[in-house]
Amino acid sequence: MGKDGFHIVSIGRADIIVHQDINGKSERRHTTMQLLSLEKFVSRVETTLKRGHVQPLPTSEHLKELILTAFYAGLEKEEGNEVKFALAYLDQDTLHLPHSGVDVWCPCLFDESIPFSVEEITKLAPAVNPTYSVIVVCATQDSLGIFGIVRISRAQYRHSRDEEASGRLTPWQYIVVKALAPGHLRVDVGDDHVASFARGSILPTNGVDVLGSGLIRDRLWALANKNGLDCHHYCKVVHRTLLSLWERGHGGIIIIQDGADLNQFKRGFRISVGGTNLQDAVRSLEGCDLATIRVEVSDRAVEESEDEQHRRSKRDYERHQFEKELEKLHLIEDATDFAADLASRDGALVLRDDLTTLAFGVHIVTESDTSEPFDIVRALTPDAQQVERESPIANLGTRHNSAAKFAGHSHGSVVFVVSEDGSTSAMYRPQADSAEVFIWRPVALMRSWSFKP
Repeated sequence: MGKDGFHIVSIGRADIIVHQDINGKSERRHTTMQLLSLEKFVSRVETTLKRGHVQPLPTSEHLKELILTAFYAGLEKEEGNEVKFALAYLDQDTLHLPHSGVDVWCPCLFDESIPFSVEEITKLAPAVNPTYSVIVVCATQDSLGIFGIVRISRAQYRHSRDEEASGRLTPWQYIVVKALAPGHLRVDVGDDHVASFARGSILPTNGVDVLGSGLIRDRLWALANKNGLDCHHYCKVVHRTLLSLWERGHGGIIIIQDGADLNQFKRGFRISVGGTNLQDAVRSLEGCDLATIRVEVSDRAVEESEDEQHRRSKRDYERHQFEKELEKLHLIEDATDFAADLASRDGALVLRDDLTTLAFGVHIVTESDTSEPFDIVRALTPDAQQVERESPIANLGTRHNSAAKFAGHSHGSVVFVVSEDGSTSAMYRPQADSAEVFIWRPVALMRSWSFKP
């Protein structure tokens, strides 16, 4: 029996998670078909990994044990809280290589390994932030073992989000399995995305880059220009806000509209003063990249003619520059995380075209009939030159349906919807006389693994 009444029942080759409630009754939480989907996910990951360069590459048995154990551990709770963690599969020789450093790889290795099990992972999970640290798993003679916890660099994290990341990155391509929410797994190689599994389904990995080119990018640039904001930084802040919302695992709607009209929304919280956190983040960049510009603050070789005072002056200047860039980075991270928190509340986060927050937690209200009929079609390319006429909305939930109706009634507004499983959609109706509302799904936010045979 696991925590909170969960236990695992083996039936042939499939395991069934059973939940026992306070009345002693049991219900199946994951059916055989869902578990078979997980088996297919393991097979998909194994096939993908064999097509590229992975070091070390686990055996089929170890890969299956790694993913299934992570899946079951992700269903557990520690002191009433859901657990989130990341497992890194390494060989013991690599683990002890001298790559330690404040910016790359800081290991905390145990004096002896502990068993690789759901129980041990659940105990360690509160000590791990999947963003910046991993539980290290290595092969032993008999099975797998847990050898310690390693803190990885912020540069590694930013690189995984397709942000510019100055500084060194971990020099090897290892497998990382992340449990982001109950039943939601993500597999990476190094800092590149390989595959994801949620709600019994294998999620698509190749999304449409709507922020890099096409109709959505062009519209965001137009809104940025209208408000005297840098186009690239405007899109970077939007991108980072969507990533922060995705990481929360709750989902939400973010609307960027032209103007401050809130007539199509009800309830929620309306902002009358302030709300400029995202706009401040864009302005704070002032031509700097989103990631910290790495400035070497340690002693470095200088010309023999430079005296000690000159060297000290240089070091002080470099430290000052580093602190300034770090302060900007923290402002951007805090601002976008704050916006993602607002968007995580039930309802929508509504932003004006200058990224000022107008309201959050509001419910979308649209008329059932309209004098401007429109079709909802799936765009396959950023410029919407290739589309699927069969609307995907029928297979999506209330959040997507209400967002699509809003996009149809509010041409020129850009609507983003992040699902609980991490899939992101973008919706846009270019003109009032446009017969179509385009939906891009999934939107590419993370780096995808590029095969290196």
